[in-house]
Amino acid sequence: MAGGRGERLGVLGHGRAKPILPFAGNNRLIDFVLTNCIRSGVPNIAILVQHEAASIASYVNQGFRRARGWSGDVRLCRGAPGGPREYLGTAHAVYMNLPTLLERDPEAVLVLASDHVYSMDYREMVAYHRERRADVTVGVVQVPPADASRFGIVTTDRQGCVLRFVEKPGTPQGNLASMSVYVFSPSVLAEQLALDVWDPASEHDFGRSILPRMVQTHRVYAFPFQGYWRDVGTVQAYWQAHMDMLQGQLDLPEGLGRPVPWGAPSQRSLVFPGCVVEGRIENSVLFPGVLVAQGALVRDSVVLSDATIEAGSVVARTIVDEGALIGPSSYIGYGLSAEHPSPEDEELTVIGRNAVVPQGAAIGQGCLVHPGVSPDDFVTLVVPRGGEVAARHLQELASQAAS
Repeated sequence: MAGGRGERLGVLGHGRAKPILPFAGNNRLIDFVLTNCIRSGVPNIAILVQHEAASIASYVNQGFRRARGWSGDVRLCRGAPGGPREYLGTAHAVYMNLPTLLERDPEAVLVLASDHVYSMDYREMVAYHRERRADVTVGVVQVPPADASRFGIVTTDRQGCVLRFVEKPGTPQGNLASMSVYVFSPSVLAEQLALDVWDPASEHDFGRSILPRMVQTHRVYAFPFQGYWRDVGTVQAYWQAHMDMLQGQLDLPEGLGRPVPWGAPSQRSLVFPGCVVEGRIENSVLFPGVLVAQGALVRDSVVLSDATIEAGSVVARTIVDEGALIGPSSYIGYGLSAEHPSPEDEELTVIGRNAVVPQGAAIGQGCLVHPGVSPDDFVTLVVPRGGEVAARHLQELASQAAS
């Protein structure tokens, strides 16, 4: 399932499809699930696309296939926003493509999200599904109790049978979360989707509509996954996944360039090939082609490809998108309460793709600089905590809309 807009990613999703958001160098988010499928021997893959469909198709055919020398069977099934082929939800997207999914009489159908980072052999889950004669099996992981309200929360008995499934509950009754990894028996999938499409009250979503109903009527089981997994649907989660990679918790898909460890173990960074580091980096991830000039400091940050941090600048707890330029003697992320802040109490600053921050700018924590911003768009060189800088023509449009 690769049809979402990625609105929770803010400017990181501006002008790009969420599944092909760069992650850890030349990897893209969708690489994780595609690599899992290949590793698991999945013979047929359908990618359900809707928003920015052409860019996803181009990447899969020219990027992923070529980089990994993969020639497997994959189909791109396109929805059309605003038309009769529009996908109205995750379940509706699968319903619209049932003939394609079932034409080869599969033993099981895997339904997978494209914005999660993890390594998994799906054959183990399919075997678990078969052994329990389940109608649907849901992959589950333990999440921190404080984060449980962000996920579908599952309650099971001792045998793993699902007794309750609640999507994003206000008051979670546990912290066993759905991974949005499902194994369906094909006939049951077709039956449930056909029932759902005619339900006027349905949200046509697996987590909100299909699974809560099936728990009452079918054999629904939970498959406990023990490895690393993270839903990278927000800016914070995107940053945290890279910090987890620094701690060795996350394995990258095979086939593309590997990063080089940099610095002392206590402040270890990862630097991908093609970077030039003349300054200092601490606890950060630098994508290919990044320049950190002499006297600059990058700390607790993720810097995407071809970005430049010029001499004497400080970048702290920030995501710097592709091609952005931080001018000399600037301070990005100022106002942090400690030299090495914790994720819980400090906000991230985001510098959009191809934005240019002028010399001497001071941009506070939790600020947002939109893609394509130029030095002329800065009314002041000091942007306080939580501030925002947009291109002037966008500011004028917003002002006109407000009036």
